[in-house]
Amino acid sequence: MRRIFFYFILPVSGAILLAVTVFLLTADKDIPEGVSGPQADDLKNRIENSVGMDAWKRFAAVEYTFPGHRHFYDIRRNFGEVEFQENGENTVVQFTESGPGLIFQKGSLVRPDNAADILDYARKLHEFEFFWLNPFASLGDHGAAIRMAGQRALLFSFPHREENYLIVTDRDSYPSYIAVWRSDFPVKGLEMSFEKWTTIKGAHISLLRRSFMKDIEISDVRAYLVYPEKGMQDRFIKLADEVKRSGAN
Repeated sequence: MRRIFFYFILPVSGAILLAVTVFLLTADKDIPEGVSGPQADDLKNRIENSVGMDAWKRFAAVEYTFPGHRHFYDIRRNFGEVEFQENGENTVVQFTESGPGLIFQKGSLVRPDNAADILDYARKLHEFEFFWLNPFASLGDHGAAIRMAGQRALLFSFPHREENYLIVTDRDSYPSYIAVWRSDFPVKGLEMSFEKWTTIKGAHISLLRRSFMKDIEISDVRAYLVYPEKGMQDRFIKLADEVKRSGAN
């Protein structure tokens, strides 16, 4: 099974790797205490207003690029597409959340022996990277326990999957950085700043995440209020037909 978390690990020599490992073991931070209540709800609303969540919720589809991976997500139909390299071949995978999926190489539909693994990898890439495209959208709508963890800090906790996210804001409730506690992160409480903000159809999106381990830059972001737009070919025609035949999504 392929690991999705790899962005923050830099290629290093054995000696440097040992030093980095020792550092990581001492870099962990405890999850802060927090208090739930009206103040936490108010800060959550102010954060969502600052990043234009109302505009984001109007998007029908969005496309974007993470390092090495191009994404297209039809939000309304819950159809995903990820493009990446598979054994040296440019590979495009289209998929539903748990139903059918299609794999294309050199523009042709293929059925490799490891198709199930490729589909699983593409779904995990989508889940991981779509979350980091706009974490505020995912954190606010998935049943998190929300607590104030400081005057301008909000802690989102998901006990059922042992994940915690601390968003620290500036005086205008604009997100400054996020600290993360996840089992697939090498550091407990890894901090990543939100930088290089851009506005896309009213939604504010941070294109650069800085951490002490590695910087990640998102590019080629485009949003659609309607997809497909008038005169545009639907890239998911074959996937939609496959879903119709299987009766699943």
